[in-house]
Amino acid sequence: MFRRVVFLILAALAGAAGLFAGNASFGRIQAMRQLERIPRSEIHAALPGEVNLEGRAQKAQKILTGPDTKTPCFYFRYLVQREDTDSDGDTTWTTIEDRTKYVPFLLRDQTGEILVRPTGDVDFDVRKKGFRQEGRFRYSEWRFDPGDRVTLFGMLARTGEKRSVGFGPGSYTPIITTLGEAAARSGMAASSVWLCWAGLVGLSLSVFLLCCGLGIHRLLVFLSLLTIVLGGALAEAGLAMMETDLADGLSRLVRVRKQARTEIAEAVAATGGDWSGRWEDVAALDNIAGKEQTRLRRIRLDAAAATRRVRRHMRATPERWLIGMWGHEEPREIALPDSDLGALEALEAKFVPAELSGGANVWVFPILGALIAVGGVWFGLRCVKVKRYIENVPTSKSAGAAYGIVELKGQAVMPDDEDPFETPLQDRPCVHYRYLVQEWVRRGKSSSWITREDNDERTPFLCRDDEGDFRIDPGNFELIVNRRYREKRGRWRYTEWWIEIGDEVYAIGEAQIDPETGDSLVLTKSEDEGLPAILSNRTESEVMLKKASWGMGLFLLGFTGALLTALLMFGGSGSFAATDYLMAAMIAPVFLTLLMLVLHYNDLVFLRDRARRNWANIEVSLKKRHDLIPRFTEVAKAYLAHEKGLQERLAEMRGGYKGGAVIDPTQLMDMLEGDASLLSMFRGLEESYPDLKGNESIAKVMEQLTRVENELALMRDGYNDAVRVYNTRIASFPDLAFARMFRFEALAFAHG
Repeated sequence: MFRRVVFLILAALAGAAGLFAGNASFGRIQAMRQLERIPRSEIHAALPGEVNLEGRAQKAQKILTGPDTKTPCFYFRYLVQREDTDSDGDTTWTTIEDRTKYVPFLLRDQTGEILVRPTGDVDFDVRKKGFRQEGRFRYSEWRFDPGDRVTLFGMLARTGEKRSVGFGPGSYTPIITTLGEAAARSGMAASSVWLCWAGLVGLSLSVFLLCCGLGIHRLLVFLSLLTIVLGGALAEAGLAMMETDLADGLSRLVRVRKQARTEIAEAVAATGGDWSGRWEDVAALDNIAGKEQTRLRRIRLDAAAATRRVRRHMRATPERWLIGMWGHEEPREIALPDSDLGALEALEAKFVPAELSGGANVWVFPILGALIAVGGVWFGLRCVKVKRYIENVPTSKSAGAAYGIVELKGQAVMPDDEDPFETPLQDRPCVHYRYLVQEWVRRGKSSSWITREDNDERTPFLCRDDEGDFRIDPGNFELIVNRRYREKRGRWRYTEWWIEIGDEVYAIGEAQIDPETGDSLVLTKSEDEGLPAILSNRTESEVMLKKASWGMGLFLLGFTGALLTALLMFGGSGSFAATDYLMAAMIAPVFLTLLMLVLHYNDLVFLRDRARRNWANIEVSLKKRHDLIPRFTEVAKAYLAHEKGLQERLAEMRGGYKGGAVIDPTQLMDMLEGDASLLSMFRGLEESYPDLKGNESIAKVMEQLTRVENELALMRDGYNDAVRVYNTRIASFPDLAFARMFRFEALAFAHG
C-alpha cells in the first residue's frame, strides 16, 4: 500500500512539472509569435506601443567600463569562477562573482535616433567578448559597446515631442540583442520545443506512475491513457494558443491602425490640409514635403505590413475554419498606391522565419529521437512478451491441466514422502530460498557491500487446488518472491528470500510427461527459451504488473523519442504554429494503433505456434509408437500365430503412419481411434497364455506402449486446449480483423 501511495504522489508531481513546462513552452511560442507580428520599423516612423527597432548603439549620458577588459560599453555581465576539487578528486567550477550592469543609450539608424532605457525585465542576448583563465580562476565578460548593431523589442512612449523606449508591460517580450531579430526568435522557438517536449515527458511519466500506483498492467489501458492525456493536452493547448494568438494579433493591429491614422491626420492638419482617414487617400500626403512625407508613408507602410501578417495568420489552416466560431473577422487590407507596393514587398522579403539553429547539427536530435523511438518499441515488445503470454494462457485446474504451456494457481505443499527445505536464518519450511551474505568493505574513499555468498536452493513440490495436486519442478524457473528477511551483524548483512510451505503460488511453464511415472504431467521449463517459466508467491496481477512495468517504461521512452523527432521536425520547418502542436497530438493515436497492431499480431502468432508445437509433440509420440509395432509383430508371430485379427491390426497400424508426412490431425486421430484396444487385446492375450506374463521382452514392450499411449492421450488434450484458445481469439474482435488481414486460419481439433 505504501508503495502505491508513493507512486501516486510521484505521478502528481510529474504531472504538475509537465503542466508547468508545457505552459512555459506555449508562453515562449506566444512571445515569438508576438514578435513576428511587429514589423521592423524605422526610428522616425515608430509609433507608441510595442516596437521592433534596429540601429547602432551610441552614448547618451554616461558609459560603463568592462570590469575585466576595461572596454567602454553600455551593458556587461561579469562572471568569475574558481576551480575546486572535492575529496574524490573531481573538479567543479564554483561561481565567485556574477554581476550585471547597464545604462541608457541612444539607438540610431539612418532616419534618426531614440533614447533607450533598459530595465531589469530585459532579456539581454549579447556575445561573449572577453575570456581568460589564470591558475584556478577564469573570467568571462559579455557586453555590447558603442557602435555595435543592436536589435530591441520594447515599448515606445511619447511625452510631447520627446520619445523613448522603455520595457514596461505589453504584448511582447523585452529583448535587447546584438545577434539579430531572427536569432532572438529562433532562440525562443528552440526553447519552446524543448520545454514542450519536457512537458510531454512529465505528463507521460505521470501516466506511467499512475498505472503503477493503481496496479494497471494492461497495455491497452496504459496506451489509451497516454493517448488521451497527451493528445488531449496538445490539442487543447494548440487550440488555446491559436485563439489567444489571433485575439492578441487583432487587438494589436487595431491599436497600430488607430495610432497610424491619428499620426497621419495630425501631420496633415499641421500643414493646413485635411485627410479623409481612408488609406487609399494619398493626395493629402502629396502636399507634405521632405522627411515628414517619407515618415508618414513609412507609418502607413508599417500598418499595411502588420495587417498583411495578421491576415496571413487568419487564412492559415485550421485558423480560417475557426475564426467564425471565435467571433473574429478578418481585417481589410490597407490599399496602397502602386509606388508603395514594391516597398511593402521589399519589407516583407526582409522577414526571416524563425528556425532551429545549429546547421547540420539540427538533425542530430531528430535522428536521435527516431533511434530512441525504434529502440524503445523494440525492447519494450521483448519485455512485454512474457506478460502477453501470461494473459493469453488461461489458468488451469490441476485435474484439467493439459500438455503444453500451462498456468496454475494453488497452495505449495510437499509430497508425503519428501521433506521441505528450511531457510538458513529463520528455519522456515520452504520449497525455495535464496541466501545472500554481504560484507561492508571500504576501498580508498568509497565503500560498498561485497557479496561473499549467494546460495539458491529449490526442490520439486506440489501445487494443490480444489481439484487435486500438480507436480512442479522449479529448477530453471524465474522466481518472483515477496518474502524477505534481513539481519545485520556488524559489518555483515544477511538476507534471505523464500517461498514457504502453504504459500499461495502462481506458476506458468510447460507441462511435460513426468519421466518418473510416465502417466502424469509435471510443470517444468520448456527447452524453448522464448517461452515463459515463472514461479511466484505473488498474485498473477502482481507478476504481470512487474513484467509490464519495464515494457510500459520502454514504450514510454519510445513514445517520447517519437514526440521529440516530430517536434524538432516541425521546428525545422520554421512554422512554429499552433497547428504543429495539433499535428503532434496525432502521434499518440498513431503510436497506439501501431503498437496494438504489433501486439495482437504477436499474440496470434504465439497462440498458433503453441498449437502447432503441441501437434508436433503428438507426431513425435506417434513416431515412437510406430517404431514399437515391429516388436509387437514379432511377439505376436511367436505366441499367436492363430490370432490372425491381431496381426492384421498390427500391420494396419504399421502402415498407418509414415514418419515426416504431413497428416491432418482429424484424419489421423480418427484412423487411430481404436488404439486403446491394442493394449486390451494384449492383456487378454496374457490371460489366455500365462507364459507371456513372464516373458521379459513383452513386459518391456508393454511398458513402453503404455507410456506412449498415455503420452498421446495427454498430448491430444493439450493440443485441443491450445486449438480452442486460438480459434476463440481469431473469431473475436479485434483479433478477427487481424486474423483476416494476415490470413490466420482456424485449426482442426484432434479426436480420439
